[in-house]
Amino acid sequence: FEIDITPYIIEGINEIYVQVVHESPNSRWYSGAGIYRSVWLKTYPGTHIVPDGIYISTHKKEDSWNVEVDTEVLCNDLLQSEKHYIIRHSILDASGICISHAENESPVQVGSAVSSSALLSVNNPMLWDINHPYCYSLKTELLENDQVIEEEIQTFGFRTMEFDSQQGFFLNGRK
Repeated sequence: FEIDITPYIIEGINEIYVQVVHESPNSRWYSGAGIYRSVWLKTYPGTHIVPDGIYISTHKKEDSWNVEVDTEVLCNDLLQSEKHYIIRHSILDASGICISHAENESPVQVGSAVSSSALLSVNNPMLWDINHPYCYSLKTELLENDQVIEEEIQTFGFRTMEFDSQQGFFLNGRK
């Protein structure tokens, strides 16, 4: 989870403490308390991609695949009137080579999140399989006046799944 601490930060030096408040009973399976994972302080520009705000889905079309990407952008920048925002998506193969890309203008509304959609196409991709888990990367960049202000990279794969009541489960056409 994430907590926006912007309203609690003051100009100058700030000390940030992370504390666990143990409330018993707190879990069905584990009765301990504490911080057992890493904690990060993330900073974002005034206009930024919403945390976990990139959604990827793939759809097979004969020899090519469509990759639909929806991206949520939040604008907290009150001075955004002279700024122009673009979202750039690039699909990279396992060696880092760009095999498809798309750019579109991002509409912004101060104080609210807006969604931007893109459609990319990939011809004959390597399929993800349990024997060969080939993955691609989606690099999403938010540009403000042609300058990259934020970048997110996510991993995904191409595969088909079918469930048949008589035959069972099929991955990429193989039982």
